Amino acid sequence: MDSGSLVAELKRRRVFRALVGYGIGAFAVLQIVEPIMHGFRWSDEVLSYIVVALALGFPVVVMLAWIFDVKAGRIERTQEAAHGSVWLNGPRLALLLVGLGLCAATPGVLWFFAGPGHQTHARSAPSPPAPALAEQIEQTLGHRGLSFEDLAEINGARVERGKQALADHDANGAADLLAFAATAPITPEILRKKLDRLDGVVASRARTLGGVGGLLEDKYLGLYKAVKAGLGPKEYEHLSRQVADFERELGRPAVR
Repeated sequence: MDSGSLVAELKRRRVFRALVGYGIGAFAVLQIVEPIMHGFRWSDEVLSYIVVALALGFPVVVMLAWIFDVKAGRIERTQEAAHGSVWLNGPRLALLLVGLGLCAATPGVLWFFAGPGHQTHARSAPSPPAPALAEQIEQTLGHRGLSFEDLAEINGARVERGKQALADHDANGAADLLAFAATAPITPEILRKKLDRLDGVVASRARTLGGVGGLLEDKYLGLYKAVKAGLGPKEYEHLSRQVADFERELGRPAVR
């Protein structure tokens, strides 16, 4: 079988059409998997494994397209050509088809691992290390008058994942916690819970400090009234810092 008749046979068996269809499908899978992968904060190695698995699917597609055909919605075994080649059968044919599939997969694999795809992935990797992000998280929480305990009232699972990421030096997970610390909404419920945690401390100071303790009680009640006043988001941000200052004034360390 010469090269011309081989190409004709590949066309007759719709091998090229199957390769094009599979390539489009593989590309679509990568476009769907990549954002999902980043959403779950999987490592970039997962995407590499998926690319390799999709590449290995090309030889399988070539083999299946050579053997089978779809007619009237049914999968049937493709009929042999009228003038087949005795040489091109068995292991030799299998090697040829596998080689064709690998050749079809090579451009995409090279693009991902050595070309623009690899460079794009390298640029998307977070640059700050986890210890630096940990310091930024502490600063952000301090500026907003919040603690990890307060964040956990909003989304405890996210906070636990972030803490684990800090312990594992996972920069992606730490970056997610930093974003949460900077954008988590401060609600009246959070501030009331912060003040409720201080109730026993205020009562104890009031009993032991006399007049000074009374001033602390007045400030505590004033903060409580402000929380119930139905303020806007900006006012709650400011009030959160006031509550944190009052907490430090009482000598109660913020929970981290």
